[in-house]
Amino acid sequence: MTDYGFDIQAEGLSKTYFRRRLLDVLRRRSPEETARVGIRSLSLSISAGESVGIVGPNGAGKSTLFKLMCGIIAPTEGSIVVGGWRPQEDRRRFTRHIGVVMGHKNMLWWDIPARHSLRFCAALYDIGDESFEERRDYLVGALGLSNLLESAPKRLSLGQRRLIECACACLHAPELLLLDEPAIGLDIVVRNRLAKVLKHMQEEYGTTIVLVSHSLDDVDMICDRALVMKEGGIIFDGSLDDLRRLDKSRGVRVSLDGAPGERISIKVPGAQPQVFRKAGDVQYQCDVPEALVSPVLSALLDRYHVRNVEIGAASVESVLLDLYEEEPGRGGERPHPGPRLETSLYCE
Repeated sequence: MTDYGFDIQAEGLSKTYFRRRLLDVLRRRSPEETARVGIRSLSLSISAGESVGIVGPNGAGKSTLFKLMCGIIAPTEGSIVVGGWRPQEDRRRFTRHIGVVMGHKNMLWWDIPARHSLRFCAALYDIGDESFEERRDYLVGALGLSNLLESAPKRLSLGQRRLIECACACLHAPELLLLDEPAIGLDIVVRNRLAKVLKHMQEEYGTTIVLVSHSLDDVDMICDRALVMKEGGIIFDGSLDDLRRLDKSRGVRVSLDGAPGERISIKVPGAQPQVFRKAGDVQYQCDVPEALVSPVLSALLDRYHVRNVEIGAASVESVLLDLYEEEPGRGGERPHPGPRLETSLYCE
């Protein structure tokens, strides 16, 4: 066992769901015919004290991997060891060392003031009064919960409930925090508070953090490493900077004069330009392959009065979209269309 933080080691991990309905039995369909693969032959290593974000399209296997780490389900094949424990086999003892926030599952007492949920967690994990008060006061202050504790969760918003659930998960200073969409319903200010609390957990207690999210902003804000999943496997493992470097596209942002209803956008094949107004100017924004940066800028300069031009790395979302849509087994550089441009969008 580790004193601070849990490491996670998975080897050849697979999970197949076998579900036979009455109709399947009547049609004499075998269990193998109705099986659904959640995870296939996945190997993974996460060091103690590391913060890792897991992203991927719907059905990629994120939730299955999350449940395997929690010990909620057992693998069909392979093994997973978390901090020296086998989560499913040692679940009763193992769960005392982890904190969990589950996606859309409510984890609070619905009809009583939220402060009782915190007190219940303290009793559940045998937290002494002194430690409980110290950690509670820190979490309440850092997350801005002081005005919420006397309210029942049923009277709170989704974001407010999610904050209290995060406080409950952190209260016993767990070796491992497993968070499924913890920032649902939170505005940017509150998400920053949550990120600071999770960083504090890492620094103060050496907590390992695993975050499952569809939001790359949350992963970038909280995690040092990103895993991209697709079809039950990991197709990328590294930092977000490494992820951006997979694509040689460039982000182009141009400020120009334009009136409502005027055609002010250049369409780039395979890209999704955005046009919006900001501080009185029209903003044109698009991720384009390097070969198209010059033609796009030339077209804009020829047709419109340009105030400012910014060129940077492509957004990580565009790289993810390419990974999600890439056909299995296709290698090499991603092809892109030639420099054919046409006017298309309007400024509303």
